Amino acid sequence: MENLHVMDVFPYANDKFIVKDGSGNYLDRDSKIYPKAISGVTANNSKFDIYYSTDAPSATIEGNIGATWLPAASITDWSAVTMFKADLKSGQSITAGEEVLFNYKVEMPDTKDNLAADTANNSVASWRGNNVDGANEFTDSKVGTHKYNIATHAFYDLNNNGVYDSTDLNIANRPYILVKLDATGNETVVESGTTDSNGNISFTNKLSNAGNYKLYVENLTGDSFASPNVASTATVIGNDFTSFTTRASVIKAGQTPIPNTPWSTVDISLTRDNPSAIKNLGLKTDFYNLTVKHIKDEDGSNLVADVVTREPRDIAYTTAAITTDPNFEVDTANLPANANVSYTADTTVTYHYIRRNAGDVTVHHYETGKTDELYAVSATATPAAEVLSGARQMGKPYQTYRRDVSTAGSYPIPHYHLVGTFTGPASGTFDATAKTVIYFYERNDAPDVTIKYVDIDTGANLTRPESLGSSVMINTPTVLSGTNKEGLA
Repeated sequence: MENLHVMDVFPYANDKFIVKDGSGNYLDRDSKIYPKAISGVTANNSKFDIYYSTDAPSATIEGNIGATWLPAASITDWSAVTMFKADLKSGQSITAGEEVLFNYKVEMPDTKDNLAADTANNSVASWRGNNVDGANEFTDSKVGTHKYNIATHAFYDLNNNGVYDSTDLNIANRPYILVKLDATGNETVVESGTTDSNGNISFTNKLSNAGNYKLYVENLTGDSFASPNVASTATVIGNDFTSFTTRASVIKAGQTPIPNTPWSTVDISLTRDNPSAIKNLGLKTDFYNLTVKHIKDEDGSNLVADVVTREPRDIAYTTAAITTDPNFEVDTANLPANANVSYTADTTVTYHYIRRNAGDVTVHHYETGKTDELYAVSATATPAAEVLSGARQMGKPYQTYRRDVSTAGSYPIPHYHLVGTFTGPASGTFDATAKTVIYFYERNDAPDVTIKYVDIDTGANLTRPESLGSSVMINTPTVLSGTNKEGLA
């Protein structure tokens, strides 16, 4: 066989087979893993010239043939090579039964994010001369991945039976560190994080290599292993951690310096024959109650119901004042000193609340048609507007009053009576808006004053000018009307 060409297109994302199928279509090769070349190609004879391309593979065999092809001497980065071809040299031939081997090395990528069924699907095409329509393709060349996993469930054994059941507490948000050990015991961190809300840790699709691992889970000061110490089985969640060690705390990483804390540890060996491990963590500790109270200082009643939580010893807790109540705000001069510490005993945190400031209510008492104040708090005080202060009154009711009569011992406005309709909200609730109320009054009527001019001897009315300087003479009494005149001279 002469004039032979061989082409290998390495796996790539959304890759296609090199040769068309019988219907003239390039089918998906469906690779999900993409190895990279780390060396050139060697052959077991010298009959072939070998070339490499770093071009992106084409969707057609003609496109790949037309790529830029370079000799090995021109390749400086083997990981950039996407395909190679081997052309049988002119004058050379392959005889029946002759075996030609092309050898090259590739490096598998990290496959921890791949699924167990994912593969790298390589294929090799061959054809003679320019007869690409007669090309053949060898497709039975797949490389898969071997998946490894560790699963852990962390819990507090509340009923002290050594196994996890419905009465126990999942340990959520607890820091963990998984390390891989080399032959000399040196540790390399594989992953760190915290347990989920159900107390679980899973390394599914995160481990791509067999080997010796160690899992650390941070403990609180009062933690100890569940007792009795029951090992986990396929149906029982017990405790598989074997010892405590000391590491820098993650829980207390905000402290300076960062303190060392105890961590539970377990050794884990993963092999191809035993690629998965279940290592559960059962702990026991003391538990304490935290009661958070929100109290209205004006009467000692609750702003909201008490909130009670129960947590393990040394868990840090945070509390916060209520800021959304429309009428009350926290008394910042009386904040609890133990608002944000740790569970070390049954504890009560109390927030005190005072009413928010509201708008004032201003009350005017005017004579109809005038704006002079009529009301004074006493006979000797200067009349002025009444001001119902809104200081610390938000949400409380208020009531204003007419002041021509005494109300609850108040000093009444003398000589006036209420008339017409007041303006503004005479009663209501203190809120953020300042309000104005106006009451209107008129002077009371007084008796008329009659002035008589009489002859002392006869008692007869004297004739006199109607008014000073008037030429009109009258002999009837003068009457001064008392209408709206009470209190006037």
